[in-house]
Amino acid sequence: GMIAVSICRIRCFDAASGVLWCGHRNRMAPNLRVRLPWQRTQRAASASWRPDSIWVEEALPPWLLLTVAATLAAMIVPIAAGVATARRLRAQADVANPRKKTRSGAGIGAAWRIARRLIWSPSAFHRRRSLLFVLLLLLALSAANAAAVANSFATRDYMTALARRDAAMFSRKLGYAMLLLAFTMPSRSLAEFATGGLVIVWRDALTDSFLHEYFGPKAIHFLRRETAVPDPDTRIAIEAGHFVDALVLMVRDVFENILKLCGFLGVVYSISRPLCGAMAAYAVLSATATVQLFGRPLVKLDRGIRAQEASFRSGLTRCRERAEALCLCAGEGAEGAEARSRFGRLLQQQWARACWRTGLATFRECLNWAAYLVPISIVAPLWLEGKVEFGTVSQAVMAFQVSLGALSVVVRKFRSVTSLIAEGGRLEGLAQALSRAAEAADHPAPRPQLISRAQSEKTAVEVRDLSLWLPSGRHHGGLLMEDVSFHLAAGHRLAVFGPSGSGKTTFLRALAGLWDGGSGQVRRPEATVFLSQEPYIPQGDLRRLLTFPAPATAFSDEEVLEAAHRACLGEVLDRYKKDLGVWADWEAVLSRGEQQRCAFCRLLLLCPELAVLDEATSALDEPTEAALYKELLALKPLRLESGHASSACSCPPISVVSVTHRPSTRDLHTHLFQRQVDLPTDTSGASAGSVGSWTFGSASSPDSGFSFPIHRSEEDPATALADDAL
Repeated sequence: GMIAVSICRIRCFDAASGVLWCGHRNRMAPNLRVRLPWQRTQRAASASWRPDSIWVEEALPPWLLLTVAATLAAMIVPIAAGVATARRLRAQADVANPRKKTRSGAGIGAAWRIARRLIWSPSAFHRRRSLLFVLLLLLALSAANAAAVANSFATRDYMTALARRDAAMFSRKLGYAMLLLAFTMPSRSLAEFATGGLVIVWRDALTDSFLHEYFGPKAIHFLRRETAVPDPDTRIAIEAGHFVDALVLMVRDVFENILKLCGFLGVVYSISRPLCGAMAAYAVLSATATVQLFGRPLVKLDRGIRAQEASFRSGLTRCRERAEALCLCAGEGAEGAEARSRFGRLLQQQWARACWRTGLATFRECLNWAAYLVPISIVAPLWLEGKVEFGTVSQAVMAFQVSLGALSVVVRKFRSVTSLIAEGGRLEGLAQALSRAAEAADHPAPRPQLISRAQSEKTAVEVRDLSLWLPSGRHHGGLLMEDVSFHLAAGHRLAVFGPSGSGKTTFLRALAGLWDGGSGQVRRPEATVFLSQEPYIPQGDLRRLLTFPAPATAFSDEEVLEAAHRACLGEVLDRYKKDLGVWADWEAVLSRGEQQRCAFCRLLLLCPELAVLDEATSALDEPTEAALYKELLALKPLRLESGHASSACSCPPISVVSVTHRPSTRDLHTHLFQRQVDLPTDTSGASAGSVGSWTFGSASSPDSGFSFPIHRSEEDPATALADDAL
């Protein structure tokens, strides 16, 4: 309707141009009428018709109908293609995983909760810096928009002077506009600096909060069990930055458009009240149509694309990290096919999003083109009637465009809004997973109780009524040990034996507080070092590799080199000429046995009261293993005397708990803790349901000691074996 009115009025102006420019505008304007196509009536050829009454009676031209049809087709065709592609992807996902449900809780609320972590950061330092840059941004934008409002009046004046051919007034107003431009440029530069600074400050606050939770005590271990967040590294390192960039730009747009609206809305209202009402109605209708028509599909597609990109990237990263094992099993072709399959699903979702974005861009472009005609169609009759100056027409057009842009910021920035919501939902999922991981790390089951330094001279490990089970549950075939109790004195060494999947590593996790499926009490010294079968290899120089996690200045070069020689790392030191500052990709250049010896070097430097080894020598030959155990058994724990660490000769050597499969290590330990598995053969006897037992006793006489049988609920033995293997 507005397009038709504008076209008819423009034709009206063309027909009357000869009269208007002859100086008879005021005389002819009252007789100037516009008859719209739906107002067609038979004009009577009577004496009442005067030749000075100009009628423009025009039907909608064919090219206009063609334009409207092409615009509708340009919007409907890509939207239909996007809907079809999205349905096909949803059907494929349902066939691949019919139980998987789409998470619908992430949306604007999730993005707002992440943004709230930035605005109300728990760090006072971050809050002060954030407030400083926000105020600086508001000040710069206020100055720039005040200059823009003043420039609109200057533009009106020099355009009026140009229409009147007033050279003096034109030069004076043009100079005033140039002064306003000189004032605007520093304000815009300051706004850009404030925007960049706010991005850095908020990125620092968000990343710092995530890193604080990610590297909380034992939180990263429990985060691995969160299947809903398979890519926390990508979300922290990449998507947090994208979210902050989009959020800061959105905040700036909101501030700037509010200031523009406050400045130019009065200008529009002073020119024409109908123009102000038409602008408000136009903005509300366009924003509502955009959100309702394009909002949900684009948000869902953006969220799915980011999940597919993370899956594709994690698959490639896993292949690179396990390149040797992948090549040895000749699995390059299979992994390549799987990677191409993931990328194919990603491309399909990107095609669907491209179709929806095409429809959105066409709809937005149609709104922008129509917005050019609305102020002209309303203000031009006022100029024709002599109610406003000619410069007011250009001022009205500019003010209408600026105010309408401020009101329709959602329409113009809708792609950014959808990306912001999608990334906010993924970051909110990460925040929730980190919260659950921190809760599990703070409340492990069982919770280890740390023994004081005075008590550790008598007790190394004390276990009371310890029961452990798998995540499947205690009463669903996942019971690993039940009501185990024993006491290991200081200076003694315990070897944990048992078949694979029997719960040996789970027992060590319970000692470390890395398990949440169990009950009972576990007590150990605070100064305890755990060595796993796959030691952690940090990035950095050789010194950091051999002393991790201690600070670089904790040990002298002589102490580090001596511990490395005792850990049988002489060949590694000779390879790098005993230069502790050399850098290398240690996971790539060191063998698994050398990595395990580096972990032993850290143990020899720390001299703890208790050393817990989970097959920490599995990649070593027996002579090297015996040499390392010899150094370990001769080690004395460090005691603090007068603020200095010293190895007291009167205290017993360090205690050891090791998980091993090698019988040759039995003689290196004083006690055994082992499990024997016996499948039930007679369900009618008293021992029905007993599938094995843990025994604790002396290594010299393993038959003597305590036995702790495991009882399961009645179930299929195959299920129990499957749980044990898990």
